[in-house]
Amino acid sequence: MFKIQLTKIQKRDTIIALIAMGIAVPVIFWIGLYTDIATPKPQSNLSVGQSGFLRAGNAETVFVAVDQESFKELVNAARAKDTIGILELASQRRIFGVTAGTSVLILDQNFSQYRIRVLKGVQGVDTDKVGRAGWVPREWVVAQ
Repeated sequence: MFKIQLTKIQKRDTIIALIAMGIAVPVIFWIGLYTDIATPKPQSNLSVGQSGFLRAGNAETVFVAVDQESFKELVNAARAKDTIGILELASQRRIFGVTAGTSVLILDQNFSQYRIRVLKGVQGVDTDKVGRAGWVPREWVVAQ
């Protein structure tokens, strides 16, 4: 009798587990699908050799890091809203600013960054940056 009760409990637990799996698997699939749809995609899919324009949200000035170490510090300062840190990087000539909408050529890329060369500025203040190269987040370079 004890053995029969144990078997009934095992069957019940197996049935509960199968029902839970039948509910959990579709829910997990749906959540994964929704997350993929809801995840923001890069604004453009530009490649090396293509031209684009610099845009960083609503900012009037877009900063370009002269090397990858400066890029890391620029991104950290921007995330922390550390304007003094950004000014310090600029005063050390580790970053330079151009007007949003500046035309650039993509020279190199990796997962999160583009190495760009400034082709044409938007305003007169940008003319001394034409020809300079540096690193920016990929989402800051757009097709239009």
